[in-house]
Amino acid sequence: MTTTGGGAAAVVDRLGTLGVEVAAPTDDVVARLAAQGITISKARLTDLTLAGAKKEIYSAVLNTLLASDHCDLVLAVAGSSAQFQPQVAIEPLLEADRRGKPLASFAAPHAETSLKLLAEAGFPGGKGFPATKFMFDTREDNKAIAERLQAQWQKVLGVTLSAENEEWKVYLGRLRADAPAVFRHGWGADFPDPDN
Repeated sequence: MTTTGGGAAAVVDRLGTLGVEVAAPTDDVVARLAAQGITISKARLTDLTLAGAKKEIYSAVLNTLLASDHCDLVLAVAGSSAQFQPQVAIEPLLEADRRGKPLASFAAPHAETSLKLLAEAGFPGGKGFPATKFMFDTREDNKAIAERLQAQWQKVLGVTLSAENEEWKVYLGRLRADAPAVFRHGWGADFPDPDN
């Protein structure tokens, strides 16, 4: 689900290249939301920009997806709304009834208000934040990115990020079998179009 179609499409596209199947909402999910006055499409990417990016809508869609057995996890992608409308894009994530289902989120960088909300959720200055590992494949440019990321997470968030690298084929196997919370991967246009 998303409040930013383009950014989320890039994430979904990349997940597809890793063999992750992005499931469209079922007829039951669509019907349950319609009963609440919320219209979503049956597309694999539930873009709430069109449904109305309001907290009550975002929360209802998120909790309905988390309650559904048609998917193994829910991925929420927030663009600038993470910074400018955290009550819409971040608060529902913190308040969600996860029902034991994983909930992953990608949010825009430099989202000060969102960082404040996360601090209020129990991670001020990075204290108490779970151990986090960053993985990347063995290339010098990725090593430099990992070092920069470690430094930035420590400086900006107060979070210690460990870095681990693996040879490309082993790395891809790891991502398919047991991907860490944070990992380096790329994305490229599948055809030469600036709006791809």
